[in-house]
Amino acid sequence: PQTSTELKPHQQGWTLVVKVKPGQPVKIEQFELVIAKPVRELPAVRDYLSDLPLNSGQILHQGHYEQLKRDLLAVVQSWGYLDASWQTAQISVNSGQQ
Repeated sequence: PQTSTELKPHQQGWTLVVKVKPGQPVKIEQFELVIAKPVRELPAVRDYLSDLPLNSGQILHQGHYEQLKRDLLAVVQSWGYLDASWQTAQISVNSGQQ
């Protein structure tokens, strides 16, 4: 994306104007979700994983990714894993590929 910023003075202070020209959407080339064995075998987790909102070939939507993490954590915690947390959550973007 291309961005430009401009700081404009006015009577009450300043206004920051940010203009963003979006680039091409980022597509998911590879999606990998690793879950520890006792948890991934829970029926509710298996059900959730069978219909994930993110898959290879789709356009990456940061909100969907964050929602997936929240939803899956809620499912796991509802099964009694109250201390469950994500050890690693990462999105890698190769901006050199089209």
